[in-house]
Amino acid sequence: MVLLLLLGAGCGTQSVKDKRPVAVQQLYRCPMHHEIVRDRPGSCPICGMDLVAFNSKEGALTDVNLNTLLRPANSYVVSSIPVTVLHNEVDTMDVKALGTIQYDTRAVNTVSARVSGRIEKLYLKYTFQDVRKGQKLMDIYSPELVTAQQNLLFLLQNDAGNASFIQSAKEKLLLLGMSNEQLQQVIRLREAALSVTIYSPLDGHIHDALNMEAMMPASSQESLLTRELMLKEGMYVQKGQAVLTVMNPRRLWV
Repeated sequence: MVLLLLLGAGCGTQSVKDKRPVAVQQLYRCPMHHEIVRDRPGSCPICGMDLVAFNSKEGALTDVNLNTLLRPANSYVVSSIPVTVLHNEVDTMDVKALGTIQYDTRAVNTVSARVSGRIEKLYLKYTFQDVRKGQKLMDIYSPELVTAQQNLLFLLQNDAGNASFIQSAKEKLLLLGMSNEQLQQVIRLREAALSVTIYSPLDGHIHDALNMEAMMPASSQESLLTRELMLKEGMYVQKGQAVLTVMNPRRLWV
């Protein structure tokens, strides 16, 4: 009877001992070189990085498939490396560079004489002078213009019913460079204007169309910004001659 009780007690003790958790050894390895494994903290002999603890029972991932890898990078990643998402964007950058600047030739307008005559008054004095659209450039006396005005006034006085001739005389004056306001003033005053004003066709800078750069030698003491125009009061111009050029400084090629 005593022997059986001791055996039973011995069996019960062995069963409890088997259920105790077995201690797992903590291992450390290099994050870059996984073959370097140590049982205590330290440094990697290859790269010098600190060894990090890991579970010796780690295994390969089995739930990663193609669908996992194709997910957007901003919602799910497999690794812990920071990533970025590509997207379209328009940005403005300042770039310092060497180059030359020229006026946009598509924004250049040449002022030509529509009649032959003499410049009675010049409202401009130097190159690069600012002008506005509709600003006075010069007054021209032309015998052809005076004669065309006298023909219109003769028709209005002696043949007022001849509408076709009168209309033709008005259109001729407009084609010769007279503005509609000037034409109406001649009809209202019944007097021919001795000079006709030429106005700027657009805003910009005045340049000499008579090619001053080629005719005058360059001087280190002469400023291009205040260089005098070759066009002078009292000069005679021919029909169709280019006298001035207006360039837009807000339209440039770089």
